[in-house]
Amino acid sequence: MLPYVFHGAEYYNSGIYSHHQPSSLGCDTLVYICNLQVNNSLQLEVGPIVDDICADQGSFEVPYDLQNGDLSEYKLQFNELALQNGFVNTDIKPIEGGIIKVQMLDSCRPDNRYSVDITFYNRDCGNVVKKLDFTVLYSKD
Repeated sequence: MLPYVFHGAEYYNSGIYSHHQPSSLGCDTLVYICNLQVNNSLQLEVGPIVDDICADQGSFEVPYDLQNGDLSEYKLQFNELALQNGFVNTDIKPIEGGIIKVQMLDSCRPDNRYSVDITFYNRDCGNVVKKLDFTVLYSKD
């Protein structure tokens, strides 16, 4: 939580800060060093899904735009209807640059009431959960 207080001074940014403390006799000085690392909170936007999602395509992509912070991993948690129709919650997976690929089983049914909570993990400053509603259409055949 900012500000960080170091020997009475307030700091808001990463940096190396020092405090010089003269000894009581005046001939020696103690130097205290603070190497402060301020981590950025995770800020990102998810979607929209650009292409139609058809029941027979096997997977679809969810784009995201990382605006601030350090992103390390993600996890998918589907609503009950999606789980009943072939979507599978995921374990934590590593991030691979701007796109999350969502797998669909052959048993996936068309519906417009699906949703998924995407948890984005930031090891240092807390996680962010984004809800995404999506529609699966009938096969193009």
